Amino acid sequence: MNRNHLLHAVDGLALTDTATRRASAHFAVLTAIGGISQTLTRQDVAVALPEVLVDLLSASGLTSGVLFVPGKTRDTFRMATSCGLSPAINARLEHHCAHSSIFADVAHAMGPLVLGASVESPAGRDLLADVRGASGLLIPFIADRACLGMLLMISPRTDLNEPDWIAFASGMATQIGQAFALSQTMARLVDSEARYRRFIETTSEGVGVVDASGKLTFLNAQLASILGRAIPDVLGHALVEFLDAAGVKTFERDEFILAAGRPAQSEVRFVRPDGVDVWAIVGSSPIFDAKGHPEGFLATVMDVSARRHADAARKAAAVANASLQTQLLQAQKMDAVGRLAGGVAHDFNNILSVILSYGEMLLEELPADGTLHADLNEIVRAGRRAADLTRQLLMFSSQQIMVPRVIDLNEQLSELHKVLPRILGADVQIVVVPGEDLGRIHADPASIEQLILNLVVNARDAMPTGGTLTIETKDVVLDASYAGAHLGVKAGRYAMIAVSDTGCGMDASTQARIFEPFFTTKARGKGTGLGLSSVFGIVEQLGGSIVLASEAGRGTRFAVHIPRIDTMAAPEPEPEALHDSLRGTETILLVEDDDQVRALACRIMRTYGYAVIEASSPGEAILIAERTPKIDLLLSDVVMPQMSGPELAKRLTPGRPSMKVLCMSGYTDDSIVRHGVLEGDLPFLQKPITAETLTRKVRFVLDPARS
Repeated sequence: MNRNHLLHAVDGLALTDTATRRASAHFAVLTAIGGISQTLTRQDVAVALPEVLVDLLSASGLTSGVLFVPGKTRDTFRMATSCGLSPAINARLEHHCAHSSIFADVAHAMGPLVLGASVESPAGRDLLADVRGASGLLIPFIADRACLGMLLMISPRTDLNEPDWIAFASGMATQIGQAFALSQTMARLVDSEARYRRFIETTSEGVGVVDASGKLTFLNAQLASILGRAIPDVLGHALVEFLDAAGVKTFERDEFILAAGRPAQSEVRFVRPDGVDVWAIVGSSPIFDAKGHPEGFLATVMDVSARRHADAARKAAAVANASLQTQLLQAQKMDAVGRLAGGVAHDFNNILSVILSYGEMLLEELPADGTLHADLNEIVRAGRRAADLTRQLLMFSSQQIMVPRVIDLNEQLSELHKVLPRILGADVQIVVVPGEDLGRIHADPASIEQLILNLVVNARDAMPTGGTLTIETKDVVLDASYAGAHLGVKAGRYAMIAVSDTGCGMDASTQARIFEPFFTTKARGKGTGLGLSSVFGIVEQLGGSIVLASEAGRGTRFAVHIPRIDTMAAPEPEPEALHDSLRGTETILLVEDDDQVRALACRIMRTYGYAVIEASSPGEAILIAERTPKIDLLLSDVVMPQMSGPELAKRLTPGRPSMKVLCMSGYTDDSIVRHGVLEGDLPFLQKPITAETLTRKVRFVLDPARS
């Protein structure tokens, strides 16, 4: 403030009683107060107070004074700044602030208090007792009936206890109070604006102000971040410009709601320049002018992309869990059916062993041209068909004995390709797509051939009027995510063989049961329902997986994944030697817990000249072996009470290094047979047995050339 501008004529207030001079001085003081108001609103109050005090004293023609402001507690005040007073007097005044009630009294009275030695009030005399001959006025600054501070004016020459000075001080108190009140209001406004700006800038939501034309006039940094743009690049643009097509329609609907003066909320997708889509909930609240008309709206934008992604992930996980649950139930059902099928096949094989063997032996004794021979031959043929069914049941239950070796799927397919046209017929086109450098697998060639043929026959039956059959092979890698989504599948490298057709396809209900044994969509008598169940069992036994893709009217594709190995394909094994005579004189210890099968095997072997010692259990066999000096062959069932056939062989062979072992069974059991038979340590004969199969296998095992 330019103090020279404050009309030095105010000095006349202390020198003359002329009304004109006093009026001029009062005007100068009021002018100074106007400048003080600007100072208080322009600067922080604490910084401006020393300047305010000097201006007030200069305008009043005085040089000494003190400004007091409210203290921390009610009706208390503290010194804010002083001018023209010694440190001792300042200390005295500070003491009064702390211990005298004069300030509270003045605040309550809301009027000036005359101070000095000549006044009657003890408090008024005491406050300036240390200022010799001084006169003073303690002026409260009043606004809205509240004391915002006080000014102590001290004059060593002029007696301020005069009506004009008191009236002047009263008027000044009101003016200064209003100036202080205005400064406090402005300070609160600035603080409020800063607080709300901090809130808007630190909130996790985007905030924007949109005018009546739909353009953004303000936005915080978070909204700019959500949009993927700098604030200057967004100001003056409409939010709708950054939305996808669906969001534009949604926003246009919301604008109708806002135009009616109601808030709106919608979930939309913003398209950022970096190609990232941001899902957000936009809440819009109308902004009204002084007349209550909408003049724009306040938009709050909450980024919910993470929530959307999490929801999508949860839904995908739920679908995956449901799929895994379905697969688990299916696997449990197939396992239960497989166990049942394996058990049934085992019992049937024992029964069929008796039927087929006695039937074949009777055929040899009956005249070939007799009626009984023909009838008995039909019985034997039916028994063989039943044996085929039990073999397929064993395949389904993964209990079929395999003789695995390292093979090349392409070579296997090449050999099989020669017979496919005869199976499929002329109206089916065959397309074979072999994979290059296909990895090898460890499998039983006969089982792989059975697998391919069953899939081919199934495809043929799905194309009664012809079509295209495609067989392809290739190497695939099933990753962890695929394995996690398919129960029982392990991540790793696989050789794949896929069989596709352009036939009738399958609906969902058919697909759910397609691998069940005896399930078929063919007419009664046209199929056993064991073809695909056998495929399923073979794949399970190989440690692989099978994937079905089909749609009614659009064909079917079966993709089989078999674990790959790095070993080169092994040469074809030597076939079992054909012996001119199946007879022998060796001693055989026969161990079989089924009485009929044991009696049958004993009769066959004795018929062919062998010396047979029977045992109905492993325990009995051990006792017999202890008192029998020479046993050439142990012929044992695999699954028996007390111990298995392979375990019995381990008990007996240490003391009989020359004894040979042959195991036989109607099915295999992982916990027993795989410890010996399937690994090639022990020869194995699959039931049902016949005289020809049993004697040929026995002769093969006993033949010295084999060892």
